[in-house]
Amino acid sequence: TQSTWESQAGQLLPIVANALSRIPLNFEHCTRRVYKAFQQFWCVVSMLKFDEQEHENVEDAWFEAVTAIARKSPLLVSSEDSQNLKQITDVDFKFYLDYQASEMLAQKNKLIGKCRANGEFAQVIMKMDTSSQINFAKAICTLESLRHKHAEIPSFKVLFRYFEEL
Repeated sequence: TQSTWESQAGQLLPIVANALSRIPLNFEHCTRRVYKAFQQFWCVVSMLKFDEQEHENVEDAWFEAVTAIARKSPLLVSSEDSQNLKQITDVDFKFYLDYQASEMLAQKNKLIGKCRANGEFAQVIMKMDTSSQINFAKAICTLESLRHKHAEIPSFKVLFRYFEEL
């Protein structure tokens, strides 16, 4: 069953999508504050499974809103500050899901499966040693999977920009 705050968060999704659709600018180059807002947003979307259309608690309008937001969202890393997956700290995303040591491998394998990762990308995931890194990688996977599936011209090139400095 849905908690009150999950329901309230879900109800905000169409409002956010509508507001973003009215903003004519491209989020390619935005402030650090905007990047942080999108990072937090996609971690919440991933954690609450709003990206999973079949999930029992996700209403169709919420999923449609999330896909619209994905098309408009910037990358979740900023080229200005060179933040990448290695530099994510516990301060950034720890309050979302903090995994015990025994859960870390299971979460990494789940993430590899969700992203259909293999080769170098899977190796990067297996080297992650904090819950924050895994949560942030889940957010990236969530956003970029939706962006790819629902973009006018799908491309995987954007994924490689997350790993440029690894």
